[in-house]
Amino acid sequence: RVGNAGAILLGAVLLVWKPSYQIASAGPSQLSPASGAPLYLLVAIGISALAVAAVFYGLSFVGRRYARAANLLLGVLYAWVIASLPIANWNHVAVIRIACVLCAAGYLFAVWKGPGWRIRKIWRDVATISWFPLAWVLIRALWFVLVVYPPQLFADNRPMPLTKAAVPAHRVVWIIFDETSQLVLEQEIKAGHAPHWAELVRESMVCTDAHSPAKMTDISLPALTTGEEITSVDKAGPSILRLQRANAPPVSWRQADTIFSWTRRHGYPTSIVGWYHPYGRLFGDITERTVWEPLPQEFAYAVTSPIHNAVQETSSDVRMLWASVPLARRTGLFHLKRLSPENYIAILRYLLQPAIEEASNSKRAFVFLHLSIPHPPGIYDSATKSLDGSRDHSYRDNVRLTDVVLGQIRSAMEKSEVWNASALIVSSDHTWRKAMWRDEGVWTPEDQSTDVDDRIPFVVHLPEVADVDGSANALRIDQPVFSILSRQLVEQFLTGQLRTPAQVRSWIVSQSKFEANSEKTNETTNIFGRRSR
Repeated sequence: RVGNAGAILLGAVLLVWKPSYQIASAGPSQLSPASGAPLYLLVAIGISALAVAAVFYGLSFVGRRYARAANLLLGVLYAWVIASLPIANWNHVAVIRIACVLCAAGYLFAVWKGPGWRIRKIWRDVATISWFPLAWVLIRALWFVLVVYPPQLFADNRPMPLTKAAVPAHRVVWIIFDETSQLVLEQEIKAGHAPHWAELVRESMVCTDAHSPAKMTDISLPALTTGEEITSVDKAGPSILRLQRANAPPVSWRQADTIFSWTRRHGYPTSIVGWYHPYGRLFGDITERTVWEPLPQEFAYAVTSPIHNAVQETSSDVRMLWASVPLARRTGLFHLKRLSPENYIAILRYLLQPAIEEASNSKRAFVFLHLSIPHPPGIYDSATKSLDGSRDHSYRDNVRLTDVVLGQIRSAMEKSEVWNASALIVSSDHTWRKAMWRDEGVWTPEDQSTDVDDRIPFVVHLPEVADVDGSANALRIDQPVFSILSRQLVEQFLTGQLRTPAQVRSWIVSQSKFEANSEKTNETTNIFGRRSR
């Protein structure tokens, strides 16, 4: 009776707690009474909760009546759950496989050659109770794989080459280093730990007080690529990110007017190399090449297969339930798999070569690179100058890694002779979110002592141009600048409407809606402290 009551309660709690899979287009926040959700949606949730509770009740009966078959299936389900749950730092593939084998072997031993009757009775009781959460795993996984997100939704769109390519005034390479702090970067440059950044800053226009559209990647990237203010997003499927816009009706990112759809309409060959967002499913058919890698342990929107999604959703439920227990996260039992340094090393290695290839490809008019560094966890050993997954490395180490990658990209562009023909924009989607990472198992003493502010880097390097207006390429803009103007800046470069540093500076300041006084309007300060008019 206690077990059956628990099954009903568990089914109701789980379904009401996270109902987004039941009504695919809506999330929990949209279905709460406080949000003004329609009554029929709330009734649907209640009916579904009763239905799931009934299934749990039936499975508990099967577990009692057919113990051997039930335990065999339990072994498979437990192996699945263990495979999707990293325990502390034991998340290597070999360890996970060993755990699965031991779990399955333990079940077979207990079912066929169990020891004394007392242990068998205890085991049978445990197995009966275990049916409740494990049946949830099975139902949820099958629902996702067969109904909500079938396999065809996870396929990338095939590239569709342009029939006739337009010739840009300047080819453009736009690099987003994910989660870069301008303050930390300035400190690293000053300390001599970022020589490639220092070289670029000396030769470029630098906005010292730049700000991102949002503090989260899933909002900031759509805002940057559309040039519109995005208030929130809804991950509604493998290729659907619904954008809630401040000044326009909601629209999916794929259907919105982005820099990628703009370059396709105007005939500029474009390529994308990025992570987190499923760029191939969103924009693969309007670019010449798209390479992307998902964020580990993410929802269906950013995984690569329906089975992968089912496992991710299941483990996410268990981890979130555990994290809701007071002080549970402090125990370190279930660190987020998506923050495993090994995963982030693999992502960077997968993306780096395509990023270098596309940045140096003279056939591309526009190249968009969204790279996974210096986003935590720390994966770079500054002492040995190598990638390392030991969890001993800090955010500063990752900032130094961006310098290494920046140098590799520039070297390849110079070797292929496109550096002096390209406009380069280097920025970030948001600054380092120091407060968010303290309790995530990727914290070091150096992180604790590192200060941070809201600024992000915003560096614009122009091709070699005739010095027709007396301005130097290396200009410094100290007024607040908002990086959401990047999309328009790319258009201006491709069409040749902005050609000189002075024109670019004037345009950036005007777009950021800051009126300088008459003296500062005609006067800029370059990075060497000299003033030029």
